[in-house]
Amino acid sequence: MIMLLSLPYLLYMNEIQKGRYGLAYQIMEGIVIVNFFLCFGLHMTGICDFTDTIAYVSVFCILSIVLIMLTIILDLQGGMIQQYTFVAVGMFGVCIAAFVQIIIYFQRSNLFNGVILAFGLIFLLVFSTISTIHEIMVMDREKQQALQASESKGRFLANMSHEIRTPIHAVLGMDAMILRESNEAQIKEYALDIQNAGQTLLSLINDILDISKMESGKLEIIPAEYDFCSLIHDVVNMIEMKARDKGLALNLSVDAGLPSRLWGDDVRIRQILVNLMSNAVKYTETGSVGLAVSAVVYEDTANLTFRVEDTGIGIRKEDIEKLCHAFERIEEQRNRRIEGTGLGMNITTQLLELMGSSLQVESIYGQGSIFSFTLEQKIVSHESVGDLEQRIKNQAAAYSYRVLFTAPKARLLVVDDNAVNRRVFAQLLKATQIQVDEASGGEECLELVRKKAYDLIFLDHMMPDLDGIAVLHKMREWKDYPCRFTPVIALTANAVTGAREMYLNEGFENFLSKPVNPEKMEKMIMELLPKEKITSKETEPVYSGEGMREETKLPELEGIDWNYAKLYCRDAAILKDTVNQFYRTVEAEAAQLEHFLGMFGKSDEVDSEVVGRFRIKAHSMKNSAAMIGAVSLAGVARMLEYAARDRKTDVIEKIAPVFIQEWRSMKGILQPLAETENANEKKEEPDYELIKELLHLLKK
Repeated sequence: MIMLLSLPYLLYMNEIQKGRYGLAYQIMEGIVIVNFFLCFGLHMTGICDFTDTIAYVSVFCILSIVLIMLTIILDLQGGMIQQYTFVAVGMFGVCIAAFVQIIIYFQRSNLFNGVILAFGLIFLLVFSTISTIHEIMVMDREKQQALQASESKGRFLANMSHEIRTPIHAVLGMDAMILRESNEAQIKEYALDIQNAGQTLLSLINDILDISKMESGKLEIIPAEYDFCSLIHDVVNMIEMKARDKGLALNLSVDAGLPSRLWGDDVRIRQILVNLMSNAVKYTETGSVGLAVSAVVYEDTANLTFRVEDTGIGIRKEDIEKLCHAFERIEEQRNRRIEGTGLGMNITTQLLELMGSSLQVESIYGQGSIFSFTLEQKIVSHESVGDLEQRIKNQAAAYSYRVLFTAPKARLLVVDDNAVNRRVFAQLLKATQIQVDEASGGEECLELVRKKAYDLIFLDHMMPDLDGIAVLHKMREWKDYPCRFTPVIALTANAVTGAREMYLNEGFENFLSKPVNPEKMEKMIMELLPKEKITSKETEPVYSGEGMREETKLPELEGIDWNYAKLYCRDAAILKDTVNQFYRTVEAEAAQLEHFLGMFGKSDEVDSEVVGRFRIKAHSMKNSAAMIGAVSLAGVARMLEYAARDRKTDVIEKIAPVFIQEWRSMKGILQPLAETENANEKKEEPDYELIKELLHLLKK
């Protein structure tokens, strides 16, 4: 026992010290093992008894103790002892006990009872247990930090989705109106370019959100009937401008006999193709990129094979497997000037796995690459796509908007605190002839639904007075009112993981994310409207014949960036209306924020409620400032909103007074423009918005 006693301690310390002194420990372990077998052999052969070799065994034990103590001292000097402090203390104690036990053994005529060594082992056990408990506590703390980081990432994604999708909603919505109402081919081509750029930005946002969904296991494949021609149209439109800017030829080859209507998740197929085509354009400097689609048709199914080919830089054989790693890009040094997040290929491969397929890669380094995959899709209509390539070439000239239905007797309510969002929504539905009422907040919505009957209600989530969920819950509590059975659709820019499920669980009939897709919105409305309210379907193409309105030149004002404002308000008339509305409500907005600020510190209960209301008000003022191009003012409002979200009242109390002062100064800056507009008005209308704000403040 004594000959092998030091061996487990040597092995244990080598593991604890992560092999820093591995060679020394291995030599000592070898000596102990050789000594054991040598002494065992001498004893079995009768040459030398175990007791006659005890002195040598003791020497080796003492050498082991010295080695362990020496490594602990070296780690203490090097600052490495922090990794195993409790174990080091326990090991130090057991080494002292073992050394004392050896001395007592020789002083008491070879009497070995092991009592002192037993106490040393208990000492080591206690401190090793403490070390284990400490490690568990550290792991639990790290787990909590990881959970907090995950929650922070979720909040970041929610905020990012809301902040970016809101302006894109205005841009794409107004662009859709240009495509609908313009007869000029050149103008429509420009509008299509705007649409493609906006869709590209949305695809980047969706990539980041999809990674979040994949991590939470909530990414789903949702099949539906789709038009294959539209799918290829969208992909080519989104890539064509990028290829043209780089001087690349874009080749398209689609089997003319391919079925035109299929059943599958066209949203995800489009996403996969855009990812592959975008990469092909990025990594190709000269030559061409191409998309080829072929099909093997059976009775009710078609196996579609997609091939994306380029004449780009190619991929080394050893780098092909790296393509699917998230946030990793191959040959980063060589491709550092090429934009990208490294997410596209990872998302593509996971989507293909969910659809029962896989990505095949063929590449010759320096010459080009071919990416291909095969999907099985159900056939809805066997009508062939025909000469799709030629139809896509003529798309800009042939673009027309065909309204899906008309319903002049239907009445719809849209509730949104953002006036531009309401305006865009109403304009997109103009061709359907639906009667659209607007409400700027939850309280106004509740008043309207008590008085009028609506066939549909689109309800925004985040609003200053009552949020959309609270409004819906109040409506569902009532029994006798005109809109008791009216479907309510959540209208929001919050499109992160789980948002759809959350809204459906709260009682909403459906979910429509911003920016609004006109076709998707019309389909949703057509499905939910009472059938008797729909008077016609598939009308003739709609044009206004007016074309683009000439843009009015706006004066240069300090602190106002009109180009930034146009991201939200593409229409000059809407922008001027927004500026006038901002001018009229400057004092009311500042007074309300100042009122909330003055309530801070009265009590913990009041602070908790008021800070939440302060945050919503700052959020609303941030959007208002952004709408008129007051970029710096919107930035400070965003700081106040985030400070309120994190309950940092000290930050709010420092920044808010300065912000309120700057906010009030906007009235003087905007006064020349507001006076000009008022002079042009034939009749001065009452400022109903200001009256509502003042009444709301008095009520509070």
